[in-house]
Amino acid sequence: MASPCTPSQADSWQRMKTIVSQHPLFLQSNLAKYNQKIFYQRLVSENILVFLLQYIGLSFSTVTPHPMPLWFASGTACAFMFMRGYSVLPGIACGTVLAFLLAGASIMQAFLCAIIFSVQAFLLLWGSYRYISPTLVFYQKWVSVKFIFYSFILTGLTSVALTNVLYAMSAHMILQAWLANFNGVVIFSCAIVSW
Repeated sequence: MASPCTPSQADSWQRMKTIVSQHPLFLQSNLAKYNQKIFYQRLVSENILVFLLQYIGLSFSTVTPHPMPLWFASGTACAFMFMRGYSVLPGIACGTVLAFLLAGASIMQAFLCAIIFSVQAFLLLWGSYRYISPTLVFYQKWVSVKFIFYSFILTGLTSVALTNVLYAMSAHMILQAWLANFNGVVIFSCAIVSW
């Protein structure tokens, strides 16, 4: 049970209430500026982080001479889209462009790959929010099966587009890119989100 305020405590609370009520606009404007500053700091810092992770992931697994069985860049792009929303798309696109340019791709190829990776991440989040589940942590088997099927189709389409932009179309390259892209989205992104 709370003890009642003593007269000196009630007086001090009344004085504090009077001071606060005299300056409401000052407190509101400072709070609004502070919130806006924090919003922009978080936006910039999360895009820098996604940029670095996208660049590292592409350099490590996708643009190497011998493709890896898992594309880390697809997984990090998907995971950060689910965790931070559409605001990380600039980081995904800029990291992709830089990685492909430094790997020796032409400017047109780098921008097309950035568009493909960004559209894949966008459609994965949008389609999942709209038709499947708002998270990558699945509590029902049917929801996880729907996500796996949707990501299987989407990564297949984007892998065909990527191999069309970067390499000569061969069934072996398409299949290898498809499975690496799919593994990155399903395995690596779910691991990052769960972690």
